[in-house]
Amino acid sequence: MMEGFDLKGFEQFVTERDLVPEAHRSFYVHWVRRFLTAEFSASQLEGKDKVECFADQLARDSSVKEWQLRQALQAVSLYLDVYLKEGMGRGALRRRTEDRERRAQVHGVRF
Repeated sequence: MMEGFDLKGFEQFVTERDLVPEAHRSFYVHWVRRFLTAEFSASQLEGKDKVECFADQLARDSSVKEWQLRQALQAVSLYLDVYLKEGMGRGALRRRTEDRERRAQVHGVRF
């Protein structure tokens, strides 16, 4: 089990928002899992980010078709650019609300 990676949450996120056709969801989770567990040497990462290295790795894999490479990059982009950013936004909002409520209790203010 991969600790620290919320892939069930990601799958639920794309399902609830209907961002990926149902038939493709498990493949999006697969590509994100592969991305998150991919390891690259310092020389591979030199001048590149992990997404570029992942794309290079898939492009060199003869078993990965061009459409699969596009799907993999779409999945990773959805995970990094939409799911994580929105998730962080919700978490920050929740923390601000909890902080405000905690401060209000200290000062005797009721909501």
